[in-house]
Amino acid sequence: MQKANEIFTELKKANIRVHLDDRDNYTPGWKFNNWEMKGVPLRIEIGPKDLQKGEVRLVKRNDGVKF
Repeated sequence: MQKANEIFTELKKANIRVHLDDRDNYTPGWKFNNWEMKGVPLRIEIGPKDLQKGEVRLVKRNDGVKF
């Protein structure tokens, strides 16, 4: 969560609308679907393996392309 909060803060400072979904009572898949249904165009995924590699994953809602 520390890295997620850092990224969240940086994006807010850049005047980018961002929401950190830190709810721990839902699975990642449920949260991904929930935000897609709301129409969020871009999702940033940060997981333990991503942090070990020093990277994050960006996923576009309209075509599912992952960066």
